[in-house]
Amino acid sequence: MINKISIQFDYSTLKNTQYVGEFGAQLIRLNFTVNNIDTFVPLIDDKAIDFIARTKDQKYYDIQVKTIRLTKERYFYETKEKWGGEIRQNLLIAFVILIAEKEPILLLIPGNKWVEESLKNKIFGNRDYDGGKSLPEWGLTINLKNLEYLKENYEINKTLETL
Repeated sequence: MINKISIQFDYSTLKNTQYVGEFGAQLIRLNFTVNNIDTFVPLIDDKAIDFIARTKDQKYYDIQVKTIRLTKERYFYETKEKWGGEIRQNLLIAFVILIAEKEPILLLIPGNKWVEESLKNKIFGNRDYDGGKSLPEWGLTINLKNLEYLKENYEINKTLETL
């Protein structure tokens, strides 16, 4: 008898956004671990840092993980204030994108690339809302069309190779 393991990607069993977020954070941390990058989880998550990573050459990175269930176009944003005004060179933003019955898509975007990307394409946002009611924000439009570009440029293992 052949032993088969069947993995079904049924994200509906994750009962609320906390479960979705923790599921995504665990996937990203595991990916760092299998790439021999140490991870450290802060005791308190009040600085938009889900974990800290240390590479073999002793470089440290702050990792923010965002996990979404993609059923339609989504716009993610974070206030500039929460990420410290300007995006730090050592900030990495990880996205876990869950699409029903598909393997999770893991992206890792270096903070400095966010600024660069916002100048050349509309997927990445850098909005200041001068005089507006909203706070300045960094944004990302995620849909099935944009996913190809994001995977091509920011699939987690591609980014990890550059650290």
